[in-house]
Amino acid sequence: MFNKKIIGLVLGLLILVPMVIHAKGAFGIVRITDMANDMTVDVSENLVLENFFIFDREQEVDALLPTSNGYELRRGGLVDDEFVAFDMLVYYPELSGYIHYAGLVNYDDTICTSCSEYDDRWYVITPEAEAELQALFADDLLPTKSFINAFMEFSRLHFGD
Repeated sequence: MFNKKIIGLVLGLLILVPMVIHAKGAFGIVRITDMANDMTVDVSENLVLENFFIFDREQEVDALLPTSNGYELRRGGLVDDEFVAFDMLVYYPELSGYIHYAGLVNYDDTICTSCSEYDDRWYVITPEAEAELQALFADDLLPTKSFINAFMEFSRLHFGD
């Protein structure tokens, strides 16, 4: 009887532990939205940005005051072929070295206030994450409104409405 309980407990832990680790582990998609124009791009297979702690949770800083629009980073994955965000950070290129952790995201896509000890706070970003974000912006990964407007006009002229 005792051995069966131990075997059951060990098997249960083998199943549950990976689930708990995955919940705080990597995200499948990072959806980046330019807050100035609402243009969005999904980034996947980026191990640096998918890591839960792209900021140093031990290095919280006083609230910063950005003067420009930033980029929302909603981290999550696909559920029934729809993107579901888990949390959101906001990155301001002008404030290099820092990131704002907005908080966990509710199912209605609103920010859950006071749901974690990290919510609505500023942190020092890891050097690896800073480099990845700077590279994304340097490569013009995010589409601009002028490009999209030009494409739409080209499509209208050549293919009709």
